[in-house]
This record gives sequence, C-alpha cells and structure tokens, in this order.
Amino acid sequence: MKFNKRLNIKVYPKTLTNRELSDNEKLILSLDYTFDLKKGYTIYTNVEIGKLLSLHPNIVGLCRKSLIKKGYLVNDIENKQIHRLTNKLESVEFLIIDEEENKEYITECVLPFEIYHNNELTTGAKLLWGEYNTLSKTPNGYVKKRETTAKIMNVSVGSISNWTKQLLKQQFLSEYEIKSEYRKKQKVVRTIEFSREEENPIDEIGDIIEDGIRRMEQTKLNRVPKLTSKSTTSKKEDDYIPQPLGPIKYSDLPTIKKGKKKYEDDYSDEEFNI
Repeated sequence: MKFNKRLNIKVYPKTLTNRELSDNEKLILSLDYTFDLKKGYTIYTNVEIGKLLSLHPNIVGLCRKSLIKKGYLVNDIENKQIHRLTNKLESVEFLIIDEEENKEYITECVLPFEIYHNNELTTGAKLLWGEYNTLSKTPNGYVKKRETTAKIMNVSVGSISNWTKQLLKQQFLSEYEIKSEYRKKQKVVRTIEFSREEENPIDEIGDIIEDGIRRMEQTKLNRVPKLTSKSTTSKKEDDYIPQPLGPIKYSDLPTIKKGKKKYEDDYSDEEFNI
C-alpha cells in the first residue's frame, strides 16, 4: 500500500504530555488529530494504520479501543471504520514544566513520514525526535536537560537515553554534543532536515483521504450484482462486474519477538549525563 509521504503528523502538546496515554496511543491519537484538522475524521483501518506507523494491527486495535474507552475518540454511527476526535483534549490542562515561573508546555511537535514510518525506531523514539525538532532550528539548538525532557514525555531519564541512542544510530540527529562551560555542561541537539518539493506541501493530506473515500465507495459497488441478459453472446465493457479484493497479507508487517527488547537499557547512561 502506498502512502502520501508529504503527510506530517502533528502532535498536540496536550497529547505528548498526557499522563494517561501510552506512547502508541499518543502516536495514533496524533494521527487522528492531524486528520481532524483537515477533514474532521479518520477513515484508516487498523491494518492501514499499522502499515503507516510500522505497528502491528493488533496493537493499533487495542490502542483505538482504549482511546475510545478513555473518551478521546468515537466511532461514526453509520460507518464504524470512521473515527472522530472528541473534545476531551480541550479539558486537559497544559503541563507545568517550570513551577517557579508557572511555565506551561505549549509546543506542537511535527513528525515527518521518514520518522513515524520507520520500523527501526520505537514509538517513544519517534515522539522524542519530534520534541528535539521543536528547538532544533533555533540559534542554541535543543538544550533542555534530560530530566526536563523526561518530565515532558512522562517517561524515565533512561528511556530518553535509549531513544536518543536509536536516533543517533539511524542518523536522524545532525548534532548531539555535550558542551562544557564554566562549572557546567550543556547538551545540544539538532535534528536532520527532510527536503520537500515546493509544489508538494509536506502537510497536504487531501489525496490520501480522497483515496480512502473512493475505496469505500468501490466496496459498496462490488456488493451490487449487475443484471445481464441471457441472450447476450458477446461481453461488452459495460457488462463487466467488479470483483472483490483478495485477502490482505500481513507478511510485511513487523512481528513481535519474545526475549529482551532491542534498545532496553543495554548500555551506560554516563555519556548522556549533564
């Protein structure tokens, strides 16, 4: 299945900092949030979302059920394949990241196709790239402490180190440096840039939505048999009866393997201390 590589997934700040959502739920809800901004609904199946985000469709199904149960998504009454965003995110408070200044985290992250579709990155690493990218283009780069980043994403400091290691291995960071200054050390992070043609905006998702609508309409058409005359001896183009699509194959989806997780605290964090 081909996807629109121009699609950016936008991660709402109240989603990234949400204390009741898992990493996979945050990423899937961000996809629904992105479609909600454009069309007001999502028409992807669990299999299609799994292929798009490099997640197993069963994981997608469990996450969507959880998001519905928690009140962030609802099914369309007429078509269960359509999901719509609720207004629950509006009632969630912004995270306070600086108690003294009462400073809130209000930054929206952006994940390009090359990041969220990559099957070598865990979901946490994908979200972390988006967080790093928010300040990457500033003069100083991303200089937040690991403890601050961990608080924003509601994870451990060790997880931030592990995910950073993944991003470095996949060469998605253009700079990761510990700069020593007088009586302190400071981490500087910058993300790589992905080029896009000017005539094809990166956040244009209309094509992929329209493809889904045409697919739904074609499915309805396949269910209606076409009446033909028994006396007809030659087949005309108008007499063609569309055939249903074959079964969906799962062979190209990532599989869940037992044993130790690939990037689970298997190295020292000393190189990341600041």
